[in-house]
Amino acid sequence: MKTNQKMIVKIPNFGDLTIEHKTHIGSVKDVMDMGNKLRIKEGEKPLVLADILRRRNIWKFILIRDEKIKQTGLDRNNTMNNDNMGCGESPHPIANYSIIDEHYNSSKGRIDYKRLIKHFPNTIQSKRSSKNQNGGTWAELHVLLKIASILSTRLEVEIYEVFVSSEILKVRDNGGDSYKILNYHLNILPDRKSHNNRGIFINVAKEIRLNFFTSKQVSEFTTKDNIWNSAYATRDILIKRDKIENEIITMISYGVIEDYQNSFKSMFAKILEKNR
Repeated sequence: MKTNQKMIVKIPNFGDLTIEHKTHIGSVKDVMDMGNKLRIKEGEKPLVLADILRRRNIWKFILIRDEKIKQTGLDRNNTMNNDNMGCGESPHPIANYSIIDEHYNSSKGRIDYKRLIKHFPNTIQSKRSSKNQNGGTWAELHVLLKIASILSTRLEVEIYEVFVSSEILKVRDNGGDSYKILNYHLNILPDRKSHNNRGIFINVAKEIRLNFFTSKQVSEFTTKDNIWNSAYATRDILIKRDKIENEIITMISYGVIEDYQNSFKSMFAKILEKNR
């Protein structure tokens, strides 16, 4: 998927985390709420985000993570590029913390984070609320994990499991990309060539959604607020969606599905049934 859509990812036993699936920038508020809920339950004092962001150590982490994003090309295009490192160049250059020191109030023993945050827009952001976006503090996934580790080790482990071990963002991307390829193959079926097939694309997408979600769940979302980006779309469902789309693509490519009116409709129903 080329667009940087927001996903609602379910963190087991904790709640939902809103995160952009291309930049991996997510809601710090969601992490704070989940972590503090557990802290209160376990008899610990809840933490305030301001207190965390006033700590010098977390800004050392943010600075190094920001350098890593720039070094490897993990920017908004989320591409990897490690070819810039020369043979004699150290893979771990000494970090320059001078910008952090400039914003450190030694008399109060804390960071002026409201000014410092502006220097790391790819890693941590302060957003204003608007019609199209939620405000507050947003941070890149690694920083979210760092904040989670301060709040609760259990929360840190669960977020790590969802995003790193389960690769939820990658799985989401696969399904979106396969859907575009599927539409291309539907377009080239002999009885659909030279036709406007937009209605067919919409209907196929609808049938795939209803294979996994109830009509009530689907009705909660507009085209802009995609159900595939919601907490309803678990990793298993996303994998099955991608499998359905790729099975159809393969069958069209090898001539098993020869037309839309007959063989597609028949095979599509069987594939959906098999992947419920």
